[in-house]
Amino acid sequence: MPPIHAIAAATHPNPYPYYASLRATTPFFFDTELACWVASTAELVGQIMQNPHCQVLAPASASRAAELFSRLIRMNEGEAHAPLKRRLQQGLAELDLSATHLLLLTQRWLKRLPEGPSLNTLCRHLPVLVLADALGFAPQLRLVEWISQLVAYLSAFSSEAERLQASVAAEHLLAHFSGLRPEHCSLLLQEFNQQVVLANLIGLLTQSYEATAGLLGNSLIALAQNPEVYQRILAGIEPISALVESVAVQDPSVQNTRRVVTQAIEIYGQQLAVGDTILLLLASANHDASSSEHFSFGYGRHACPGQALATRLATVILDAYLCGENRPLPVRWAYQASANARIPQFN
Repeated sequence: MPPIHAIAAATHPNPYPYYASLRATTPFFFDTELACWVASTAELVGQIMQNPHCQVLAPASASRAAELFSRLIRMNEGEAHAPLKRRLQQGLAELDLSATHLLLLTQRWLKRLPEGPSLNTLCRHLPVLVLADALGFAPQLRLVEWISQLVAYLSAFSSEAERLQASVAAEHLLAHFSGLRPEHCSLLLQEFNQQVVLANLIGLLTQSYEATAGLLGNSLIALAQNPEVYQRILAGIEPISALVESVAVQDPSVQNTRRVVTQAIEIYGQQLAVGDTILLLLASANHDASSSEHFSFGYGRHACPGQALATRLATVILDAYLCGENRPLPVRWAYQASANARIPQFN
């Protein structure tokens, strides 16, 4: 049974035939139930992501969590965010984020996790802890709890209590990171506003909690569903990185994103007004055979600077897990309730 609409597709067991149907029959249309336009082809998604009049909609409330998210590069438009984006990319390049170092940190944290490496812990906790460690932020298990609470702020399914809790978590995170000021961030902190830099470093951790968790989980599912690939990986015939990179495109953890129209424009013969919302089906665009572009990590001016790091981190954690003893693959799972993310929860 196909999903009831484009947002429900993100957590559907198999949304890809539905996406293919949209690309073939209604590549751009207004969904009256969702009250937004929906774009499903690579050409349209790329065009809209590059259009200066189709912009990211940052959180509008005055909460501490909203303030933190509003400072993220991925939540901002125009050239104002370009210098910090370039400097963050340079800063990441200066760190030891090699697979060897990340594997060492992963093995260290696998031994420290109190409940052992369950699949859910592997996917949700390890990416945050390992990345925070690599950034020099002396991580603690409480960090995962704060990141989890903060991420809930952006969920369409979060309650008012969860949104208030997210703001408390934002305060904890900013205070925790402000007190550490690792050496390799010192130049960034001198060149740019400290709160902006720290917000973007925290932003990397929120992405690892969701996007990297989804990439890891979906890679585990791919192994479970493809035993021949699993055996080739165990035999050293096929690299794990190839599987992870394929899953990032074929079954991405971020299935869609939104843009808001800031100036009346025409797209695909349709007139869009100021304030109209467009739902971009990134996962559908990835499957568009007419294009070689991939949109899992953004595109154009909103391409994610942490793409290589995310795939490397997922590869290293998956490698460390598979090399251990008694490492079962998932048998049953459902997808976390979400309007845009595809993150499995294992039973």
